[in-house]
Amino acid sequence: MVVFFFSILTDASVFGQKLDSIKYANGYLYYHEYGKGRPVIVLAGGPGISCEQIEDVAIELGRNNRAILFEQRGTGRSIPVPLDSTTINLKNAHEDLILLLNHLQLKDAIFLGHSWGSGLALSFAIKHPDRVKSLILIDTGPLRNLIELRETAAGNRSVRYGKYESDELDSLNSKMKAGKMTEQDSLENRKMSLYCNIYDKENIKLIFPKIVRGKVNYQTYKLLIEDLDRIHFDLSEKLLLFKKPVYAICGRQDPLAFDTYELKLLLPSAQVFWIQKSGHFPMYEQTDTFYKILNEIMEKEKNQKPGTEIHTD
Repeated sequence: MVVFFFSILTDASVFGQKLDSIKYANGYLYYHEYGKGRPVIVLAGGPGISCEQIEDVAIELGRNNRAILFEQRGTGRSIPVPLDSTTINLKNAHEDLILLLNHLQLKDAIFLGHSWGSGLALSFAIKHPDRVKSLILIDTGPLRNLIELRETAAGNRSVRYGKYESDELDSLNSKMKAGKMTEQDSLENRKMSLYCNIYDKENIKLIFPKIVRGKVNYQTYKLLIEDLDRIHFDLSEKLLLFKKPVYAICGRQDPLAFDTYELKLLLPSAQVFWIQKSGHFPMYEQTDTFYKILNEIMEKEKNQKPGTEIHTD
């Protein structure tokens, strides 16, 4: 299966970028801050993809908000010791977000997630609704039945590729599952996956450098997917219990757009914004439209009170 679940700009310091970390039993969890104001926790896709892939979004949010770009456990600098099933699982991912909020002395925050990051944000919100002010989901990640999701994603890939490309991707993903991916294999896998995720192939040379910022930790991907399968990850029954605002932004041509359709079916109160001529990365394919929508959402949230500070020992 292609890794669908899914920057440091030169002027990042203009928005007050700050790199910091939180010490915990298995190492350090790193995060970046941009700007001041309403706190927004920004979660990248994957699992296992570097937060650098969506740093542009955090920087843009930092113009008028306090954007906190989190290096999730098992990505970037946030590598636990040991890196195995005891440290990489959904339960620990949730606990890390609690740790982050407490460290920042925030009672709650807006959570923005891209792809897998939106699946993590949704599952966290269902588990800890009191810590989430609202959700912004970009190209919604998994909601339930990961086996069906993988089959559907593979089918959507097949209609975009010929037999040679599909066979090559299957070979690369077999290497990934076996833990035998080389640096060159990883780059080739990301390049080929990109073709399936991008609407306008003529813009690939412009978009590709933004999407491949940072490395993919395939061991983290494998461990977390195995955990999601083990616990039979399924948010469908509990989605209706979440009463806070949920906004979803999705490219019409995203190979995983069916997840956003399913979100709307399972949670009719969710507000969905579709972007034409865009695949899995609307922030890079249709930048102006994407940020116009994102700013409209943040404007709606303006009347909400800022995240309340709490004091922990």
